[in-house]
Amino acid sequence: MKDIIEKILAYLPHYFVELGQVCAGPKRFIAGRDVNSEEIFAASLVFLAISMVLGILIQTPFNPPNKDLWIGFGWTAVETMFDVTSGALAVYFGWWIVGGRARPRGFFTSYSYFSGASYVIFPVFSLVALSIVKVLEPERFEKISQRRPGSEQFKMMVDPVFSASVIGEPSTTLYVAYAIVWAAILLWLVWFIVAWGAFRTLSGRSKIRSFFAFLLAFVFFYIGSIAFYFIDLASD
Repeated sequence: MKDIIEKILAYLPHYFVELGQVCAGPKRFIAGRDVNSEEIFAASLVFLAISMVLGILIQTPFNPPNKDLWIGFGWTAVETMFDVTSGALAVYFGWWIVGGRARPRGFFTSYSYFSGASYVIFPVFSLVALSIVKVLEPERFEKISQRRPGSEQFKMMVDPVFSASVIGEPSTTLYVAYAIVWAAILLWLVWFIVAWGAFRTLSGRSKIRSFFAFLLAFVFFYIGSIAFYFIDLASD
């Protein structure tokens, strides 16, 4: 275990360099690597694993008091495996339908890097948003961070009246927090559209086919996400 920890710590400087490169130029980052090689594929999985761990640690200060950290690690690992596998398959089959015949490994490698960056960036934005709520409205924060059954979480998402009865009426602080989260989502969408060019390069197809592949991948990924979301709710 000690050797593993030492190797991870030694790798961290390289990891943060790669994280910056993926965020700043995802298409250029992938273009500079042989994503079909076993070495780069393995490196992408290491990058993904470290990103997952960092994402969990970033969110740890805001976990409910009764949430076990190790169980959280285990469940997040399962979620990550599902998300990356289903996402990469959605991208691959989206391209396959429009005539792309690139090797699957290249798609999985590229998607692992892109997912790894997302697993760090989103928690950072969430950390900022929740910190604002915790400092300015500590009572509301306690209500938001409280662990609830999956059915109740889902009802809060689809029923604003019920949500207000649980965490209180929306306030300026809450709107600011929501704005930060939505800004992160919009920035990610723009970033991912840029990153999508890496898949087009791998497939060697036109922009028109790339557009339809994007739509198909989105539909496949959305279906998979909804299915896993209900599984996640049922597990709570």
